[in-house]
Amino acid sequence: LGIDGTIKSLLIEKIRILIYDRQFTREGYICNSCRYLTVEYKDGCPYCGGKLVFYNDIVDEIVEDALNQGCEIVDIEGNEKLIRAGSIGAVLRYKL
Repeated sequence: LGIDGTIKSLLIEKIRILIYDRQFTREGYICNSCRYLTVEYKDGCPYCGGKLVFYNDIVDEIVEDALNQGCEIVDIEGNEKLIRAGSIGAVLRYKL
């Protein structure tokens, strides 16, 4: 659960079901070459060296990438347990 773990799982294509609060937003960065996502600024993409571009809301990009990977998407609004856990999470295809 949480943005960091969800992004990590998404980047290695391990997500089966993405679950998020539809009101959740988060600033972040996306590589303009390989679509690496992160919430922390880095000088360049750690995978390909491409430029990281600032986004006001990377949650929409996470959802888009998850859909492109064939993930099921569950958007929930106002679930207190999900909000306390970081407002985003995933059911994995298998354990990391």
